[in-house]
Amino acid sequence: MRTRSQSRHNSPQQEASPVIVEPLQIELPFLEDQFQEDPPPEVPMADNRTMA
Repeated sequence: MRTRSQSRHNSPQQEASPVIVEPLQIELPFLEDQFQEDPPPEVPMADNRTMA
């Protein structure tokens, strides 16, 4: 527990990294799921518009 002063200096940087990496990794799967479910309906529409 003698790394209290260091913990304070590393807290912002070390905590910022994992905190940002975790949400990104959690949002990535969610975005991928939504993207995979979204393109199907948009792909046929885009093809029809391009063909028309």
